[in-house]
Amino acid sequence: MLRMGINVSLGTDGAASNDNLDMIETMRIAAMLGKVSELNAQAVTAWDVLEMATIGGARALGLDGEVGSIEAGKKADITIIDMDGVHVRPIHDVVNAIVYCSSSADVDTVVVDGKVVMRGRRILTVNEGEVLREALRLGGEVLREAGFKPIY
Repeated sequence: MLRMGINVSLGTDGAASNDNLDMIETMRIAAMLGKVSELNAQAVTAWDVLEMATIGGARALGLDGEVGSIEAGKKADITIIDMDGVHVRPIHDVVNAIVYCSSSADVDTVVVDGKVVMRGRRILTVNEGEVLREALRLGGEVLREAGFKPIY
């Protein structure tokens, strides 16, 4: 699809698809699967999946005039990744290091529409513990009402 000029995007739109909402892992898997499916190590590059995860997603949603790239006039949505860990060193190509070596645990700061919502790996806009407790409580209620019986 990439070679045909078709817009390809990535997303973590719901835990039902893979139980993991980690965009960095999604980029890594997309790059690896692209290589395997084409039997070509250059078929889908780290740069390709970064584009799929950013401007490709914005294009798919018709929002590429507002988000998806860092440009004057667009919303300031930025993720800052801590690249100091030994697991990402040595860095020869920053995008390759992000896609193949880093993880969501390395995300240090997130800015959404110019507002810092995460700094120093701490969410600033909500009480993460309270949100998690409420989500677990509500999730348990939904499962009980649906008659779900755990298999463990």
